Amino acid sequence: MGHKQKKIDDFKIGDFISFDKKFSLSEFEAFSKISGDQNPLHHNEDYGKASEFGQTIVPVHMTSAPLSAIAGMYLPGIPSLYLRHEVNALKPVYYDESLTYSAKISDISYASRLLKLSVIAFNPKTLEVKLEANMSVQSREDSWEFLYEENSAIRTPQKTALITGASGEIASAIAMHYARKGWGVILSYRTENDRVKRVKDYCTEKGLFFDVITGDLADEKTYVSIAKEVNSCGGLYRIIHAACPPIYAKASQHLDINFTALKRLSDALIPHFLQQQTGGIVLIGSTATENCPAGWEPYAAGKSAGMNLLKQYRKRYGKYGVEFKTFSPGMVKTKFSSDYHDARVHAALPEEVAAKLFETIEGGLQNDHIIYENAELYFSGHETDLSTNVSVTSVDNVYQNESLDELVVESAIKRSDVSEKLTKVMGPLLKLNSVEDIRSSRLGGTPGWDSLRHIELILDIERAFGVRFSSSEMSRTHSFKALEAKVSEKCRTA
Repeated sequence: MGHKQKKIDDFKIGDFISFDKKFSLSEFEAFSKISGDQNPLHHNEDYGKASEFGQTIVPVHMTSAPLSAIAGMYLPGIPSLYLRHEVNALKPVYYDESLTYSAKISDISYASRLLKLSVIAFNPKTLEVKLEANMSVQSREDSWEFLYEENSAIRTPQKTALITGASGEIASAIAMHYARKGWGVILSYRTENDRVKRVKDYCTEKGLFFDVITGDLADEKTYVSIAKEVNSCGGLYRIIHAACPPIYAKASQHLDINFTALKRLSDALIPHFLQQQTGGIVLIGSTATENCPAGWEPYAAGKSAGMNLLKQYRKRYGKYGVEFKTFSPGMVKTKFSSDYHDARVHAALPEEVAAKLFETIEGGLQNDHIIYENAELYFSGHETDLSTNVSVTSVDNVYQNESLDELVVESAIKRSDVSEKLTKVMGPLLKLNSVEDIRSSRLGGTPGWDSLRHIELILDIERAFGVRFSSSEMSRTHSFKALEAKVSEKCRTA
């Protein structure tokens, strides 16, 4: 068993581990001896059958036990100091039920050697998330010996995109654009053509990963092949579902590809996205869902069904970092739509659509539906000038959402603005509602503001303002006023 040196600086936000786990009644017997838990719901078959669950269920503290291994063996591993966790039991877990655990680094403070972890446990067959948790773990050392086996378990999401309908003009342009940005591509299509060959040749020339999956999306075997390929290639970050029947095809054909195929593809690969808690699925939609030309009703219905499907997935899994988005171009200059071109309307080139899709989807834009029509971008109905660079932080009111993720990082900010924003950051963590209480708070003088909470406060402040504190600065900023002064100073010099 080999060893190597590991450093806290080696960890990155987004790194993750995943593993499978089942719980047995024999394990409960050992757990019962340690915990003293002898509740019949956890071991008496007759009692379990008579309960609302219909069978015995695993205690929550058993299902959360793997959190100890996550911290102690992997993130960060041997020098871990388990500081805090919050666990939510969402669904009952049954004995011998297959679960997949995923733990992702959601934030890091290198100065304090603190990792924040997001953990979920889900059933890979039913896609039910059974448990969610947030952990705070500190490394006691800057560097340490690390087992090769443990190191190999830690993964980083791979920038690989699966494009369906890859022989089509829009899909092949998307595949080529992703390849030119350095991504690996998996091309799914029925029949190879020159467009597919050009993408393959480019990837070969540049030494980029690519693979092909030939098959009909109406055939369930195709999804088995796709799932196997994703597992064997080491990862997938994005699915772009661009496959579509001709506009004049029957409604049943449009539903088969835009809804049924999308659902099968999603159900096959959502477990993969949940494992890494990032990435997701993009449907190539159409503005015809809003303004449907005569005769396009089956086409528009198929696209609408796919969009509504992604909305449902977004409600279930969006909070776990998995994205479900629709990118809807207007008229595109392809053979697919050549019979419907209107000279008075701007028809985008496939390459233009591909560039805008990549810019918005991979640029971090948070909108769920993106429209590109008449050379302009629209986000969830809000018009955006094409000359304006897409930015995750371009919102009108930085306080319109109380969550830390929605606080906007600004490079220059007034002292009064720092005070207001700092109040928003610190209030929830200190569980204080009064502005006066928050602004008079200090380490050791405010209930709950201890040395651990101080590290977490610094971490959240760094994230919200886009600044970094040194160890000495952390040790000198023990009050709201001191933090306000230091953040103001950093923002002025940013």
